[in-house]
Amino acid sequence: MSKKSAKKRKNITIILVVILGICTFPRMLFAQNPGLSWDITNKNIGQFADWAVSSTSHPERIVGDFNGDGRSDIALLGTPSWASVPLAFSDGSGGFDVFNNHIGQFATWATVSVSLVADFNGDGLTDIALSGAPNWATMPIAFSDGSGGWNVTNGHVGEFAIWAEQNRKFVGDFNGDGMADVALTGGVGWTTIPIALSDGNGGWNITNGQVSHLGISGEIKHARVGDFNGDGLDDLALGSNEKLVAFSDGSGGWLKEKLVANPVSKKQPILPTPRINLNNDGRSDLIGGYGGNITVKMADGMGGWQVFSHVIFSGRASRQVGDFNNDGLSDLIFFRDKPPHLLIALADGTGKWIKQAFPAGKFHSWTTQTGTRFVRDFNGDGFDDVGLIGGSEWTTLPVAFTTAN
Repeated sequence: MSKKSAKKRKNITIILVVILGICTFPRMLFAQNPGLSWDITNKNIGQFADWAVSSTSHPERIVGDFNGDGRSDIALLGTPSWASVPLAFSDGSGGFDVFNNHIGQFATWATVSVSLVADFNGDGLTDIALSGAPNWATMPIAFSDGSGGWNVTNGHVGEFAIWAEQNRKFVGDFNGDGMADVALTGGVGWTTIPIALSDGNGGWNITNGQVSHLGISGEIKHARVGDFNGDGLDDLALGSNEKLVAFSDGSGGWLKEKLVANPVSKKQPILPTPRINLNNDGRSDLIGGYGGNITVKMADGMGGWQVFSHVIFSGRASRQVGDFNNDGLSDLIFFRDKPPHLLIALADGTGKWIKQAFPAGKFHSWTTQTGTRFVRDFNGDGFDDVGLIGGSEWTTLPVAFTTAN
């Protein structure tokens, strides 16, 4: 290229930059081709499909990695007449291997309590704990054995069980030992946030740390879990606007400030919902808003937030979080009632989004019929997928596998 043509090209670039700077564009970052495609499967799962939509039992449908192979599986829970927790293990290609092993009284206990799905012993397998039933003094756990069976414990938690009856439960690793714990908020007149720390064997160590020194007054009705300062311990962002953060001290107490100079990228245990990561700085972030109006809050590590607001589209939609391009950042998928019916917004690491329409075809109509949509990695390739279960008269479990072009 001649110097003259190079100079001309440079001038054009400068002109475009100036135009982009003075013109008004949507606050959404668009992309022509983020390079994603989807392979859709729709394989038979036999009786599991019937069990998932039982009109008499209405089972809870839960997702996790129950055999530790890196692929997400599905379990059914909470039916009065059952004595088992059926499992569908993903085979990575759209098929599922079904197990229906005996679990005894645990299945009955699940009908009167709240299920908490996480890895409570640090073995890399998803387990199920139960809490919140009236008159309990225990918190049972069904530990997955990795082959479709369960090992049930029923550890004593004393007053914690009573506190859990009417108050909100949050699962996280609050002491950094790689095992999920349970925190409670919402008690009238409380000045503490109790935690049940898992000992990994079905037992619990109860703490009840003060939070009055954080400036909290009144009942805490809303909280979000994440590691907001990057120290490897989960914290709680409190209030409807997450104005206050209770930083875990690792031993059941809570701190107003806990500055970490070098945030750690520590692998979290399996938790009910993946932690939100929008910029790979080692600290958890938050996503709020409604429909296509998105508010992003990036944690500054000191209890504050860098806030960005974007209008991705107008109108109503439900959304879920996943990592659809395997870059470690949290993306969004929207389920809309008008075209494009399925829309993905990829996080760009700066608080903005790159959007791509999902070529849904029949899959869209299936998303409107299903009882539950799961956004998880069903083949272990690092790209989150979309699985559907619970459609009326279905005998299959459709999965849209995300791949890179």
